[in-house]
Amino acid sequence: MDKKITASFIMEILGRPQEHVKQTFDEILEKMGKEPGLKIVEKKVHEPKKMEKADDLYTSFAEIEAEFDNFNSMLIVIFNYTPSHFEIISPEEIKVKNIEFSDVITNIVLRLHKYDEIAKKLTIDNAVLQNELRRIMAEKEKQLAVSEVANEKNDEDETKNKAKENAKGKEKTKKKSKKQVNS
Repeated sequence: MDKKITASFIMEILGRPQEHVKQTFDEILEKMGKEPGLKIVEKKVHEPKKMEKADDLYTSFAEIEAEFDNFNSMLIVIFNYTPSHFEIISPEEIKVKNIEFSDVITNIVLRLHKYDEIAKKLTIDNAVLQNELRRIMAEKEKQLAVSEVANEKNDEDETKNKAKENAKGKEKTKKKSKKQVNS
């Protein structure tokens, strides 16, 4: 492909606090501007605004017009920065050599493999955490059951002791009553 690609796109960011959103967005846009094969022609960064119905979250967006040296550099920026909207302004038709298109497809496949690897690792980590949580919950249930049995035993012992004390008290009362009657 011989012609440069001109495109406009929108980048968005969400986070907290407001100063961090602004600083992080500036850093992202600065890093993007250093990407090989990309020239930022124009950018308009909007100030972070507090989101409605969100506790202390701020959002900001930037409107960017850029020139890309080739199709591959454009896709790299799209994959690395995931704009929320992307529109090719020119050229109206894009002709891509098969070697360049093969590079694009290879980059897409590599990205998909990375995502698949991450998803599989997260699935495994999740299963391990769930199993560990089940094990801990079973241990806690056993401890709670043992504790309840011990408490019931203590309650029974206390009840028996009170019954013995009551019986002794009644016995003493009877003896006192007999002594008083006999006297």
